[in-house]
Amino acid sequence: PIGLGVRAVTVDARGAWDIVLSNGIEIRFGRRNIDTRIQLFLGMAAGIISSREAEIAFVDMRYTNGFTIGWKTGLRSPVREKDSNEGDMIAGLGN
Repeated sequence: PIGLGVRAVTVDARGAWDIVLSNGIEIRFGRRNIDTRIQLFLGMAAGIISSREAEIAFVDMRYTNGFTIGWKTGLRSPVREKDSNEGDMIAGLGN
């Protein structure tokens, strides 16, 4: 329904899950609360990815109440500027 295919799924020795989408974007789910993080990704992050995929390097879903988008080198966040392109908190959920 969201048009994002999966290229690869990896689980490291510590049990952390990473998915690489068909467009090359890496989704980092970590090793805890995988079901909850996948639901958050499908509910919020996937829509952002599908509209801005050319600008996104990775999505880090390992946060308790939200996620971070890492922009490709040389691109800045549409939300706010930071000193680093490593990632910007783009959405959060209340406790």
